[in-house]
Amino acid sequence: DITAPASLDGDFMGELTTWLNREQPITLAMNCDAKVAQELFENTSLVVYTVGSIGDKAPALTAQARPQDGECFGEFPPRRMLEAVTAFPVIIPSSTPGYNSTYASAFLQAHGAAPLEQWAPEGCRAVLQACHSPEEKGYCRVLLEYLADATTGPRRGCGARTSLFGLQRPPLSTGLCCLRLGKGVSFDEAVRYIIPFLATTAKTQLVISADPDAAFPEADVLSRQGLKVVRESKEAFAASEARYWNIAFLPRTPSAPVCTPKYALAAHFISTLFPMGHVKSTLSNHTAFVEQFAASPKWLRMAEPASRM
Repeated sequence: DITAPASLDGDFMGELTTWLNREQPITLAMNCDAKVAQELFENTSLVVYTVGSIGDKAPALTAQARPQDGECFGEFPPRRMLEAVTAFPVIIPSSTPGYNSTYASAFLQAHGAAPLEQWAPEGCRAVLQACHSPEEKGYCRVLLEYLADATTGPRRGCGARTSLFGLQRPPLSTGLCCLRLGKGVSFDEAVRYIIPFLATTAKTQLVISADPDAAFPEADVLSRQGLKVVRESKEAFAASEARYWNIAFLPRTPSAPVCTPKYALAAHFISTLFPMGHVKSTLSNHTAFVEQFAASPKWLRMAEPASRM
């Protein structure tokens, strides 16, 4: 689709970002003011963004991406449809066998047995203490170790075009994420979905919605850590469902892919929660572009410095 609006006013920008987040195309080519391009980048969650430069006769015209140069790309369905159509988004480059790989139980148990003070960020310890499964604690540690490395970006590409790539937050303006907990779900099952938000700058974008009949004594612990927890019926949740960018259901819906490994590789599990991809300029060594887009709060960061983990 191509659009050349008469005005880039607030109404048009809101309509465009809503459409992009609903339909989830792979790429967006932008030939506009850099401030407008940054606004679109920050409020959507595509895999490929290209910023053209009309004045330099280098417009963004295509959906090209060169993963060997750091212009990673992939295929993401609309976030709220993810579980219905696939186990994980496809990211390129990535190892195909990795999508079916899992961590060994013995490894996770040993990994989670170490005292929390040795590996968990201070702000996550109270929540992890409420988790009783050594395997789940170990898996949370694996996720935190991955995030500590993956959130140091954005990384700079090495091709002729100036590109930045890395993990990102959900859309900043409308990217609320929901963890919906039904009856019979244990906190140990839920903690892996909570920790990646609690440990990062996406913390305020998570809402935990629990069925009134769900046994959930850990709700107070989560609230004390600054997470939003609500108790609401199926009907009340259904009425508010449209406001969420992404929803994870526990127990998993019957339509969820059955091939999903229980303890998927950290990068693949995280890809079900957060956007990733790249944004590039059509110009080479575009310093102003790097300075502007690298400073964006859209890039996912750890809430605490790695030295405190």
